[in-house]
Amino acid sequence: NHGVFWNSAATIQADVGLTLLELQNQMKERKWGGLEKCREWIEMLREMEIKKEEDTAKKLTQKPDDGHMNPLVLLTAMDEVIPKDAILVADGGDFVGRLDPGTFGTLGVGAGFALGAKAVYPERTVVIIYGDGSAG
Repeated sequence: NHGVFWNSAATIQADVGLTLLELQNQMKERKWGGLEKCREWIEMLREMEIKKEEDTAKKLTQKPDDGHMNPLVLLTAMDEVIPKDAILVADGGDFVGRLDPGTFGTLGVGAGFALGAKAVYPERTVVIIYGDGSAG
């Protein structure tokens, strides 16, 4: 799609496997501090994940004062009753509408995904969660 929707500043045409192997070799030969940087980054991600889990746990205890349901309470309750081997489909949303208001992304495709999952795994429970705009 180069040039159809946008123009890339730089493009690479290469065999993915060979390119990754060569990049790995180049990284081993150079003293770029990569492994230490990766460790720092992974630790930062772990800290962010812990904080996110703590924030989510706090939100789970909040009761909306406008009469609406806390969606985390609903999802937690669903998690307790849905079989562990169930396939969960979360219908897409239009998360970047403000960037490109002419597209709807994957909004509304969940039904097809759920039907496909059930066709492939007929013995498993398939659950779909639709958002507020998915049913159109």
